[in-house]
Amino acid sequence: MDKSAKMTYTLIETAVDKGIRDIRGNTRRGIRNLVDLGSHLTQGLLLQHFFHIIQRMLADNNSHLYEFTRNVIDHVDHQVLKNVAVKLGYTCCTYGYQQIQEYEQMHGYKVPRTLAFDFREEYPDFLTQWEISRLLAEGESIGIYCGVFLVNGNQQRLAELVQGLTNQKEGVYFLLAPPEAINPVIAQMAVDAKNIVPVIRLQSQDDYLSYLTAVQVLFDHKCLFATYSEYDDDNLADLISPNCLDLIEEARGFAYFLIRSKNFTQAGNLQLITDFLAKAAPRYPFLIFDLYSDLKEYANFELNYFMSIRGDGTIAIRILDDLPPQYSIRTHSLRNIMEQVMPKLSY
Repeated sequence: MDKSAKMTYTLIETAVDKGIRDIRGNTRRGIRNLVDLGSHLTQGLLLQHFFHIIQRMLADNNSHLYEFTRNVIDHVDHQVLKNVAVKLGYTCCTYGYQQIQEYEQMHGYKVPRTLAFDFREEYPDFLTQWEISRLLAEGESIGIYCGVFLVNGNQQRLAELVQGLTNQKEGVYFLLAPPEAINPVIAQMAVDAKNIVPVIRLQSQDDYLSYLTAVQVLFDHKCLFATYSEYDDDNLADLISPNCLDLIEEARGFAYFLIRSKNFTQAGNLQLITDFLAKAAPRYPFLIFDLYSDLKEYANFELNYFMSIRGDGTIAIRILDDLPPQYSIRTHSLRNIMEQVMPKLSY
């Protein structure tokens, strides 16, 4: 980040610090001031859409958003909250967004807004933390300051990953993890890092007990955390049922991310998720996002070319089940891989 951007970052940090103090003194005024600041500074359709939703909700004096914000301020470490908010709103979606746009115009192909790592499968030659850090640094040189890691229940590997991400000071990282991956040591490491957001999987009623155990650990350590579910034609109704949503409310996380799988084709279910987001979602004191529709509509995001990096370094693209093995971050640079697999700009 250049000198001018660092100065802007510091000014925004100061404003967010003041906003947090204001919320503790006058919740409604403090929230409005912070949202106005974020809306003014943020570039990119996705976050502008997000702030538009927030402003619309704030127009209702009985909105659950006031309760939600107060809960976050009371129960989340303020340094974590400030760091994640500023890095996501400014570093990723303003400063980084500008860098990515310039890079795309110069090179003629689209660039992912985040680096996604799918570490759910084990490999004998798993990426080292040095390799992961090198890749994140290359992403930052292009303007990608956000990372998403899908992990399995291997606590030792997750602890090593979190420890490594602690050294990545400028980015913000979301860890999508099953409940069994979380323990008090990992929760404390995430808080100490100040830029890591655990997102806990909730897939069915069988997960309820382990889910509540994991989120209680995160809550006790003042983590900023959320919940995610992968939905398809078979489980959508269960995942947006009152029972499931009441459980997420009990967990006291800040958001629920719904991720669409390939097995989602029924028109009736599409109408169901659309109606839910428009009518039911605003009634809950946490944010609800359907990542598929939000990314498609507001982030100019080519979902059919969603790129993720597996644990052995090979690259997976949503539209292609398997790429030839030569596409690996161990043999090709990130820039070279993107040039080969990402869609070209249309002028």
